[in-house]
Amino acid sequence: MPCRSIICSVCAVCFGWIATTIAAQEQFDLVAPSLGAHSQATLSANQLQVISQQGIATIYARDSRFDAPGGEWMGFISASTNQVIRWPTSNRGNMQIGELLGGQVAFRTSQMSIQPVERFPNRVVERPILPPDIVSQPVSVQPSDFFGQLFLNSSAPASIAPRTLHIATYDDRRTPYFLTRNAGLELAARLNATDAADWWIAPAGVGTVRLQTYHAGRVYAVSSLAGGRAGLMPLAQDPSQLWNISAASQFTDRFILENAQYPGTCLANLGGRIALQPIGFAPTQLWVPLSSPSLSTFQPFARTVHQEIRTNPSLPPAQLELFNSHRSALVVLLGDKRAGSAVQQIRVEPNSSQMLVLDRDAGGTITETIEIRSALGIWERQQFVTAIPPAAYYDLSVYEEHLQSIAIDRTGKSPNPIEDINYVPKSVGWLPLPPGTALPSSSRIDVFPQAQAARNPGAVRRMDPKQFDKVPPQSNRLESILQEFQTQPAPRRQF
Repeated sequence: MPCRSIICSVCAVCFGWIATTIAAQEQFDLVAPSLGAHSQATLSANQLQVISQQGIATIYARDSRFDAPGGEWMGFISASTNQVIRWPTSNRGNMQIGELLGGQVAFRTSQMSIQPVERFPNRVVERPILPPDIVSQPVSVQPSDFFGQLFLNSSAPASIAPRTLHIATYDDRRTPYFLTRNAGLELAARLNATDAADWWIAPAGVGTVRLQTYHAGRVYAVSSLAGGRAGLMPLAQDPSQLWNISAASQFTDRFILENAQYPGTCLANLGGRIALQPIGFAPTQLWVPLSSPSLSTFQPFARTVHQEIRTNPSLPPAQLELFNSHRSALVVLLGDKRAGSAVQQIRVEPNSSQMLVLDRDAGGTITETIEIRSALGIWERQQFVTAIPPAAYYDLSVYEEHLQSIAIDRTGKSPNPIEDINYVPKSVGWLPLPPGTALPSSSRIDVFPQAQAARNPGAVRRMDPKQFDKVPPQSNRLESILQEFQTQPAPRRQF
C-alpha cells in the first residue's frame, strides 16, 4: 500500500503539471494600492505560482492539510520559504498567509487583493471562428420534468438518479437567463444559452437537491453565504448546499429553490447576479430545469452509492389562531408545500378568529456515501453526514373580500332596485410560516396587518373565485348604499 500511494502521488503531480501547462491555469493580479505593490499569480489544480514585482517566482504546492474547515480556503505550501498560503475558493478577496512555527501555522490576511486577468482583453475577431450558419444557430433547450419528478416522488428521493441539466429563470417576456459560473467561480445569469453551465443535480433528501459542478479536480456546490450572498463552495457536509424544491402554484414548470440553511429565502437572479432573497414568487425566483443536446457528452464526476435519512424525534403539532381585526372578511389560503399547489381555504369574519392545527418538521440527518471522480479518472469514495434543518411546511395567502361595485335601478321599474352586485378578491399579502420550533406550539397572529406589512400582494397563491359567492356583511360606503336600496337579495356577479 505505501508503494501504491507513492505511485499515485507521483502520477497526480505529473497530471497536475500537464494540466497546468495545457489549460488548467488561471491568471490573477495581486494588487495592494496602499502599498504600491503588484504581483502576479498563476493557479492550477496542484500548485500556486506567485511572481513578485521584482520578478522572483515562488512555487506553492497544493496541500489539503491547510484547507480551512469550512472549505472557503485552499491550502498551498512552499518548502523553500517555509510559508503557507490559503487561497479563497471564490478566487476573490484576499489571501491568508501563514508562518510555520513549531509545527503550528499562524495565519494573517494579506493586504493584496485578488483580481482575475482577462486572457484576451483587446482581442478583435475579424471573422467568425465557426461558419456563419453554425454561429447563428441557437442552442436547442427543452424543459425537463426532473424537478417535478422529485417533487411528486419526495417519499423516495434515492430512487431518482442524478441528472445533468441547465437551469434558468424567465423574465416577463419569456426570455431565459441561464445559471452559469464565471472563471472566478462566481455565479451569474446569462442570456446566451451557450454560456449556460452544466449542473450535476443530485437528490439529497426528501424534495432536496444539490447543484454541483466540477473545476480543477474538485467538486463545488451552489451554496448560501453570509449576507444574502450565494456562491460556489467545495462539496461539504453543510446544509447551506441543500436546496428544497417548492412548486410555484401559478406555473406548472417553474420551481422555487429554497435554501435549507436559511428557510424562507431562495435562489434568485438579480439582474445577472445570483443571490438569496426572501421568497416572493417573483419571476426571477422561479427556476426551470432544461435539457440540451450539448449535455449528452457530459461525463459524471460524482455518484451516490448509498443514502440514508434519519429524522429527529417528532415535534407535537402547533396551534395557530388566525385573528381578523380588519373591517372586511378575509379569505386565507393555507398552502402546504408537501401537497404541491393544493390549498385549504379559510374564511375569517371581521373581529373573529379561526384555529389551525399545523404539523412541525423536526429536521434530521442525511448520511451519504458518494464516489467522486479524481483528476486521474479514479473513483474515490467519501461519506457525508449532514444535519438537515427543519423544513418550513406552510404559508398563508391573504385576500380581502372587497365590494367593487353595485348596479342600482333608479327608474323604479324593477322589483329589485339592486340589479347587480360585484365582489372581487383583493390580494393583501403572502406570509411564510417558520419551520420547526420557530413556530411556537401555541400562537396568535392578526392576519391583515401582518399580510399588509409584507408588501407582496403579487406573491399570493391563486384562489377559486367561487369563494366570494356568499354576500358578506356590509361595512363601507358602497355597502351602505347596498343596504339602503336593497329590499330583496340581488344576484351576485362573479368576478
